[in-house]
Amino acid sequence: RRNNEFKTEENKRRAEALKIERQDDEFKTEENKRRAEALKIARQDNEFKTQDNKRRAEAHKIERQDDEFKTEDNKRRAEAHKIERQDDEFKTEDNKRRAEALKIARQDDEFKTEENKRRAEALKIARQDDEFKEEERRRNALRMHNSRDNYKSSFDGMKSNYESKIKEGPTHICSCCGGLCKDFDDEDKWNECDDKPVNPSTTETLLNDEIGDQNDIGIKFAPGENNRPISILMDLKVDELTFPKIYCGKQRKIKANVKLTYAKIAKSELRMFDRRCGRISKLFFTYKKLQTRKFSDAISINLRKTKNTKNITVAQMLNRDYVNGLIHSDDAFTFLRCDRSSPAFWELKKKEVMAMIRQLGCPTLFLTLSAAETNWSELIIILSQVLENKVITLEEAENMSYEEKCDLIRNDPVTCVRYFEHRLKCLWEILSAPCGPFQGYELEDKY
Repeated sequence: RRNNEFKTEENKRRAEALKIERQDDEFKTEENKRRAEALKIARQDNEFKTQDNKRRAEAHKIERQDDEFKTEDNKRRAEAHKIERQDDEFKTEDNKRRAEALKIARQDDEFKTEENKRRAEALKIARQDDEFKEEERRRNALRMHNSRDNYKSSFDGMKSNYESKIKEGPTHICSCCGGLCKDFDDEDKWNECDDKPVNPSTTETLLNDEIGDQNDIGIKFAPGENNRPISILMDLKVDELTFPKIYCGKQRKIKANVKLTYAKIAKSELRMFDRRCGRISKLFFTYKKLQTRKFSDAISINLRKTKNTKNITVAQMLNRDYVNGLIHSDDAFTFLRCDRSSPAFWELKKKEVMAMIRQLGCPTLFLTLSAAETNWSELIIILSQVLENKVITLEEAENMSYEEKCDLIRNDPVTCVRYFEHRLKCLWEILSAPCGPFQGYELEDKY
């Protein structure tokens, strides 16, 4: 076989002999098994495996250049994939793999745009079919109907929940004044003086936690005698020094990079689970400090931005006639707009109401609401749990004495105010709902 000519002839003779032998099916099967075993053993070598894969890929690439072979190969692959997807486990894994691949591919904006166009074209073609179009309309109508049912059921639940928390109103016409009042089974035994009022009187829930004889048992001393007093706005530790029982002589800790206003700090303390900051004295002190700060800021801004007080000097402020002129033109009271009980505040609100009437017309509905804390059993339950750490039932709250209810209301006014605000929000949601009591007459604005 060192002779090339002999070697070539030998190879041809072997090929002819092998071709003749492979016509026998049994020999062909054995030959294929032997080749498969040899290839399996050879592919255990990574280098040979890599080379074999490259060779197969190149051969397959060349073969797929033929359109007929490419079509047959695609059909064969589709059939094999169809058979494999009949297995649920394989189908699930294949869907996950496709979803991940699509998610990665859609991160490319160009691919995403092309895919959206392709989907739009496919949907456009599909919508030309009347049957598909009718099915899509039916599906959209069903989805809209379900969403409306969900909204209506949620609204009905909210409405029934709100109505269940409100006791039955007056149903009896009074023979004296013609007004509505509650119907009593035995009117002869009823006495107007024995009836408990809906709203507690001023003295029964008076916001005062001072002891009556405190002046007799208290010790008066002046640790800052002969010192210059400091404003509560300048003293950074005024809260801690004023209320040692609350802060225990330690200054409140705030993160270095966090900037909080005193209003946010006070709001956080008043809403804290520890109700020591809800004491009446602390409540009034916080309000006084906030009001003083607002007045100080308003005065500073008013002296700089009011048209009649431009370039004001100290000599002008010391002149009584100049100050009387400011008072006469109401420029001296502009800073009081931040105070809800001041004439300047109500003047501003009057202008806002008049502007609203000029633009929207006369209002249609007026509501006058007031809190009825003693009749809100849910509020009594909340106050009992917050103040006394005691969970009571609705029946126990209703059977509680009038004096006990007043004590609970007086000891935690913050919770009472927040609960009243919550009821107002629930009432406004019902009034402004599309299917509420004003259905068909949408509320345009409120004040």
